This record gives sequence, C-alpha cells and structure tokens, in this order.
Amino acid sequence: MAPVLDKINHSLEIFLPYEHIFNGFYAAQWSFNNQLYQQAITTLQENIVSYICLQKKLDVSNISQREMVNKAFNIYLNNTKEEQWKLSGKDEEQRIREKQTIKELLDYPVVKDLSSTFLVTTNTRNDYNHAGENPNPTKAQKLIDQIDERLIKVFEYFNLPQVPSETLHSHPHPQSALFINLSNHPSSTWQPAQLEAARQYGEIIDIDFPAVDALCSQEKINLLANQYAQNIINRGAPTCITVHVMGEMTLTFRLVELLKAQGICCVASTTERIVNTLPDGKKETLFSFVQFREY
Repeated sequence: MAPVLDKINHSLEIFLPYEHIFNGFYAAQWSFNNQLYQQAITTLQENIVSYICLQKKLDVSNISQREMVNKAFNIYLNNTKEEQWKLSGKDEEQRIREKQTIKELLDYPVVKDLSSTFLVTTNTRNDYNHAGENPNPTKAQKLIDQIDERLIKVFEYFNLPQVPSETLHSHPHPQSALFINLSNHPSSTWQPAQLEAARQYGEIIDIDFPAVDALCSQEKINLLANQYAQNIINRGAPTCITVHVMGEMTLTFRLVELLKAQGICCVASTTERIVNTLPDGKKETLFSFVQFREY
C-alpha cells in the first residue's frame, strides 16, 4: 500500500498547495500525464476562460459572462465586424454592456496571445465530444500531440514549471542524500567548517537564490516559491534532501513552508560576528560559521 500512496502523492506534487487559478492548468497537465486526454483539453480551455474572467473582474461561475470570453476569442479569430456580433442581452441596455465588455476583452493581450490555443482546444474538444463522427476526424496520436503542444504553450506563456509524464512515473529518487544550498553564497566560497558540516547531510548542490524586487507582488513571490520548491522536490525522496535556504525573507518563508509540507528538512546557517580593530583604527567585521539550524 505504501508504494501506491507514494506514487499518488508524487503525482500530485505539481499542484500549488493553496488555492490559485493556475492549479486549473496543473489539473490539465495531471490529466494529460495520466492519459485522461479529454479531461485535459476540457480543463485547459475552461481554465483559460476562468483566468481571463478573474483578470477582467467577470464572474467565473456565471455562464453568460464566460460566454462573453468565448465570443471575444471567436470574434478575434474570425475578424468579425462589430455589426455582425451575436449578442445575447435581453434588452438594449444589456446588449450595450455586453458589447463594451467584449471590446475590453478584445483589447486584453491574453485573448490575442492565446487565440490560436483556444482554436485548437475548441476543435480538439469537438473531435472528442462527437467521437470523431465528422467529415475529417483527427487521428488519435495527433489529438494527443495537439493537447501536449497546447499545454506546453500555455505553461510557457504563464512561466509555469511543467512536469512531463515520464518524470511523474519514474520516481527519480537518488540513493544518496543531498544537501541543496539555495542561497547567494556558493559552497565554493564557504569556510572549511561550513563545508564539512554540509557534507554531513549529503552531496552539496548549489542553486542560486533568485533576485526579488522590492515591488514584487505576493502572487509573484508565490509563483517563484512554487517553481523553486518543485525543482527541489523533483530531485528525490523528501527524506533524502536537506535544503539550506538563505535569501530574501518573504520568499524564504514561503519556500520553507512548501518544502516542509513535503517533509523536506530546511536549515539556515548561523554565524558568530567577530569585530577586529585594525592598526589604522578602522574596524573589520567578520562572520564565522557556527552551525546549521533547522527552520
């Protein structure tokens, strides 16, 4: 039973461990990785619509408002003239509001940038939903390839880490322990005492801690944390990994939360501050490594 549960748990590691619209894209990826192709293409297209609804302050659960996003895609793809738009408002006031919303959607870059993906997902869904009963049904392998291509495009567009199916099912757990140094101080610059202490945890791997702008949003912090955490999680079994996390405080806090939730040990380095007075009267401050302390 344990290996089965481990396999299930490993397959779910691609998801953000908190509520976020991007989990819809991860659900599409998870479905694809598990050969649930119809679910993958449906979830992918519907989550694109949901993302746009959220960004444009539309009600995600309102069918008529979601339909406006669909209309905007189709109008853009077909270059439909305004007088030919098919509006569903019951009265003139509703139709005016609907037209204004569609115009705003047409100016939204995501609609333009993902229009080709919307077209492919629409055609692919039609193939599935009609069981290939149309004049030119797409071959099965081509359908799979199209879904894969569109997943890659969407993940690249939103700068999301993509986990291929072979990674999820291969269990790339190392036999040896790893000590991952996620900081701006590569292990090549460490004092001998710090190097020796790190080697007690396992093989040392350096990963540069990302630069975080002072104006960086909380959403961006969460995405960065997820990307770096996923990179670490994919390197092996949680019990084989220790991560030395030292960097910008809010990103460090989020990273440690994510990693510890997966059972990965996180440590910080502690130092002793030594102040020496030089012959010219100036003071020199040095920091001497003392120990690694768990978060």
